[in-house]
Amino acid sequence: MKADDPEQRIRELERGLADATAVNPSWGYNPGLAPPSRKARLRGVYLVVLAILLPIVMAIAGVAHLLNIGGGTGGPITVSRGGTLSVGGNEQNKTIACNGGSLTLSAINSMVNVTGHCASLTMSGFENHVNVESADAVQVSGYDNAVTDTACNDGKLTLSGYNNAFTVGGHCASLTASNYGNRVEVDSIDTITVNNYGNGFTVTGHCGCLKVCAYDNQVQVDSVDTIDVSGYSNTVTYQSGSPKITQSGYDVTVKQG
Repeated sequence: MKADDPEQRIRELERGLADATAVNPSWGYNPGLAPPSRKARLRGVYLVVLAILLPIVMAIAGVAHLLNIGGGTGGPITVSRGGTLSVGGNEQNKTIACNGGSLTLSAINSMVNVTGHCASLTMSGFENHVNVESADAVQVSGYDNAVTDTACNDGKLTLSGYNNAFTVGGHCASLTASNYGNRVEVDSIDTITVNNYGNGFTVTGHCGCLKVCAYDNQVQVDSVDTIDVSGYSNTVTYQSGSPKITQSGYDVTVKQG
């Protein structure tokens, strides 16, 4: 082979170029690799977001469990002795032990059984069925609720909601209705005050003082000491006794029967 053979020289140059472009894997960098795909980049973003949100979701779930405000039946809830508790939720089936405390209930379309003695029960929400074993004060501001209070304990009943149904056992100190369409049945009570229209009340025992205003209210009572009726289209019927009667307005009826 001649020293200045041009073909041999070309082959040597090509061999050198091939050796120069070879990549040693131990370098850790390969300029020939393609950049990460869009799917791989998005997967990395999802993992970062999940790492941030997961602790938050778990914390919210923990609070919901403690307050029993999630769906389903859950376990019993306990008001700390003499303490306060707020419970909400939708389509619940709950039992709450009151322990002389104050309970605020803002459920929707739920069945709630309140055991023990409540210093006070405050209700909002709607379409609930609530059974109360014993309470000193019950206040309802929602609508379309059905409440059974087994023992009123000389307590106070306040109805600021509408279309609620109350069944109350024992003796109550007072009942005040400031909204419309409520239905109440109570054993005995000291004072009933009706300040709105379309309510119906039944006292199976004795009522001390009955005061009715507004219109379209119907009250039936076994016996009563004092009746004061104003407004219009109100009717009071008592079964026995000789109550002191004061009436004004028009189309007002107070009768024994």
